[in-house]
Amino acid sequence: MAEILKRQYDLVVLKLGLALPSGERTHVGVRCEIEAKVAGELTTLARCDLAPDDFGIPSRLDPRQTRYSGYEFKVPAELVAMLQTTLSETDLVGRPLWLHLVAPYGYLGVVPWERLLVPQLHIPILRLPDFIVPPPAEVRTTLDVVLCCSMPAAKESFDVVDQPPRMVDRIREAAPRRRVKVHVFADAVFYGSLQSTFSSRGGLDAGVVLYEPSDAYSVPERSSRITDAGGWLVSPWLLWMRDALKGRSVDVVHFLCHGYFANDRGALAFSESPTRNEDSRIARFVGTGELDTFVTQIGAWSCAFSSPRRNFSEMGLRMLADTLAQLRPLSILHHETELDLDGSVLRDAYRFLYATEPVSPPVSPAAFIYCQPYRVSQVEASLEPRPRSAEIAVPVTASINVEELSDETGAIPNWLAAGERFVEQQRLDLKRAVDLNPSSVSRSTTQTVNSTLEQMQAILAHSARTRKGGPS
Repeated sequence: MAEILKRQYDLVVLKLGLALPSGERTHVGVRCEIEAKVAGELTTLARCDLAPDDFGIPSRLDPRQTRYSGYEFKVPAELVAMLQTTLSETDLVGRPLWLHLVAPYGYLGVVPWERLLVPQLHIPILRLPDFIVPPPAEVRTTLDVVLCCSMPAAKESFDVVDQPPRMVDRIREAAPRRRVKVHVFADAVFYGSLQSTFSSRGGLDAGVVLYEPSDAYSVPERSSRITDAGGWLVSPWLLWMRDALKGRSVDVVHFLCHGYFANDRGALAFSESPTRNEDSRIARFVGTGELDTFVTQIGAWSCAFSSPRRNFSEMGLRMLADTLAQLRPLSILHHETELDLDGSVLRDAYRFLYATEPVSPPVSPAAFIYCQPYRVSQVEASLEPRPRSAEIAVPVTASINVEELSDETGAIPNWLAAGERFVEQQRLDLKRAVDLNPSSVSRSTTQTVNSTLEQMQAILAHSARTRKGGPS
């Protein structure tokens, strides 16, 4: 579906994919292409084929070498020169460069492209998702953010007392909404200190809530495996946050946590539970499957990850963020605090991602962002028709007006937001099936699924109106 986006919008794209062995080719290569529209047609402007070794990408990642800063990746001089020459064309100068990773793309997703390319090109770099979704169903005047910070005893220490309040300050000053509320969750050992720090910065008010940790959840067994619960929540951290919100939905869930890498998978590293942080050998890990379930259950439409200084596995956190971006129709932010000591990149990224109108993206090596092109100012949509596979037509407009169903604070119940997120995911899965193999999904099947999803949305809206006391 990224190919459809490139035909719909006027984008400058760096397309990267694996060239697999075939014919005379005996080794895996990396195919690099720069694409843009010329006279209304998507055109390859330049191209080169390179080897994974040219980027510092091994054939297999050694988990021991993924710790801390990880492998020393690089961008070959040939690719940099090709980009600089092509992007110096008059009509391309200064425009954002969209990174399109063509699946399956192996380890290309853990290469820090922004960190390597932004200092060379001095332009915004964004990542193109492989799906097409409309703006999320949300209350556009408000923004609810969950900020979760855990520092397990088994990992390097970082500043848990001062950094979350600084992040809250940047989030609240950046997000262009009438009301911004940040819900802060952290280890019990830091609860008192965080209260004092927030008080010294003006206190906890209606815009910041610090939650007292709960011990109502069992501690997962010690294991170095990344376990995914398959549609269930097992992590006491995720259960605590979901239940503490008391049925309130949020827009963004933001983690300040160490990353972890095992068996080619990325994960978040937590202490044993919100109230217990004693295991100095092994943290507890949450992978994309369980995180995906959590994001749906709290109704979030965006996910952010801030990498702390001395992150146990920056590559693991990067892989987690990139994998989640391929699973769900979410806006994704990965942010490196070590490259953003004053928080200005975090502020600019929030200002970009959560604006209610298209704006310019930040120019920084400290963040990577997956988002839809409609979020970017001065990106024009094409009037050309979509390919026939997309015309079998899965709707791209949400039928629930959540703003009219919100309460006086702008909040909506999490079951309503979770239901809408579920419908969005089902539409995405259907679109992927149609795009991958149009002949495998009949028009009648598509219409039936669409009708069922619309009925689900109607039931959700009816229930929300009834509970609110309005007309059904």
